[in-house]
Amino acid sequence: MSKLTIEEIIDLRYSELRDDTVKLYSRAGELADLCITQAERIKKLEAQVAIRPVMTGMHFDADAAVAELLNNHVLDVNSRDYMWDGKVEARTLVLFVDCNDVFGRGADAEPLDYSEVKVLYELWEKDKVWGPAKFCALKRNCRPMESVEMKMKECGVWDYMLESMRCGA
Repeated sequence: MSKLTIEEIIDLRYSELRDDTVKLYSRAGELADLCITQAERIKKLEAQVAIRPVMTGMHFDADAAVAELLNNHVLDVNSRDYMWDGKVEARTLVLFVDCNDVFGRGADAEPLDYSEVKVLYELWEKDKVWGPAKFCALKRNCRPMESVEMKMKECGVWDYMLESMRCGA
């Protein structure tokens, strides 16, 4: 075996490093392509899993409406005991419409029955700010506190249904 000169060793190492660098750049390109492919797959999946429409023709999808109302912080979620035959069997989720500072100062919420989802959703769709408060007022058959009533009148959302209710809280 012959001895290599320092220049030959440097050339050999340089050649090996250049080959390794080419391989790394090639692999980096493959990984970049893979990332782009993954990003495209994720976009397609997101499009497929997009929130389904609340109204399809004449059909109202209450489950999709609840999801949208939760996503937009119109509803609050809590839990309570689930009773069966007089005994607590489990805990279950309950939904409330947020009506803080509508009927009085402080935290307040109105329980939501599944049969009321469509009415709440329609009022919220018409008016994202005052729709939930209007729903709670109609359900309670009670006017909001005076300052809220005045604000609703200023905004032009007060109507004959609210006007016909008994006096506020």
